[in-house]
Amino acid sequence: MDDRAYRKAFYPAVDVQQGIDPRQREYYVPIYERPEMRAYDLVPKLRDAIDFSVAESVQLLSGFRGCGKTSELLRLKGELEGLGYRVAYLDIEDFFNTRLPLDLALFPHALAAGFAAALDKDPARPPMRRFVEFLRRLRFDVTATVGTDIAQVEIAPVVRDDLTFAAAATAAFKTNRRTFREEFHAFFADVLAGLDAAQPVVLIVDSIDHWRGSGETFETVRESVDVAFTELADDLKIPNVHVIYTVPIYLDIPTLGNRQDVVNVKLTDEGGIEFEPGIAALRDVLARRAPDNDLARLISDADTRRLILASGGMFRDLLRLTRATLLEAQTLPADRAVLDRAEMRIREGYATTLSREQLDILKDVQRTHELFTSRERNSDEASLITLGAVLRYPNATKTWYAVHPLLRPLL
Repeated sequence: MDDRAYRKAFYPAVDVQQGIDPRQREYYVPIYERPEMRAYDLVPKLRDAIDFSVAESVQLLSGFRGCGKTSELLRLKGELEGLGYRVAYLDIEDFFNTRLPLDLALFPHALAAGFAAALDKDPARPPMRRFVEFLRRLRFDVTATVGTDIAQVEIAPVVRDDLTFAAAATAAFKTNRRTFREEFHAFFADVLAGLDAAQPVVLIVDSIDHWRGSGETFETVRESVDVAFTELADDLKIPNVHVIYTVPIYLDIPTLGNRQDVVNVKLTDEGGIEFEPGIAALRDVLARRAPDNDLARLISDADTRRLILASGGMFRDLLRLTRATLLEAQTLPADRAVLDRAEMRIREGYATTLSREQLDILKDVQRTHELFTSRERNSDEASLITLGAVLRYPNATKTWYAVHPLLRPLL
């Protein structure tokens, strides 16, 4: 293929919105199989915590934006299914706008609906019918909220957008909390009763970590998530189901379950010494996506190293930088001027949103490699984390923080 055909073939393979599309799973690279990175692999820990537990468990998974949580959760799903588990994967963003406060009453309804849909997407069959029965036991007017023909209804938009449903859910939730919890757990028991009793069930609830506000709304959104997980702690421990909730990094509910934190791929140590296994792992990630695995046609080995280090070990920015390079390079291989322009495009996306107060925080992180210095700065710090301006890395005994490499020239 000529240069343009090569760029055109490469471009969709570095789409940052790949998510759970099975067509994109061919690009997954098991970077944690490298001996030097095996200690940072959370999948075996999550898997064993489930496999070693009797009947049920709860785990919280947290991590910075763009660090690959969803990819690792899907790998976990595959490993658990290989061990004989039935795994239901639920993306909570199908049910909520995560930029708004989390609705305490709607949250358990979304979990029930998402669990039912993950096991059988046909609304006319169990377990979706059991979800409707759950609503009826809560004295919902199902005809008014869901409609007369459940087979024609997609539940997620009803939970997300229907004000009648929201009002009924709030009324059912507030009328009798004990009864609601009993009915909520009874719904899961009803669904489990229709499954193979020899096959344990796991529910993975992804994207709760996307709940974030900005500026004046930050505290309101954060408080809504804190309140939901605190008040619903007993509800969220679902009998005879192993559950993993992905949660924001600011949330820690020790009484609910064990928490694991995903970190960015380590490319240097705190002193700036480059970590070769991490660099090699991300080179493999890009090569897997390149047409015929021919990454050298796009950029030289030295420039590949530069691009990887500029990503900060964040998968999202590794792909964004590669996409920008593919667009900027009219002839191949791309030269240094092309990489300069690609980095500038990504840097500007960050820089235009930063306030002077946030730049001061970045200077402190650059100096100390620490974060969460005071409650007064929590909103700005969380915004920087959400943006990806602050990254988190592992060491042998602790994790440490760093400013995104593309932003360091601004400091």
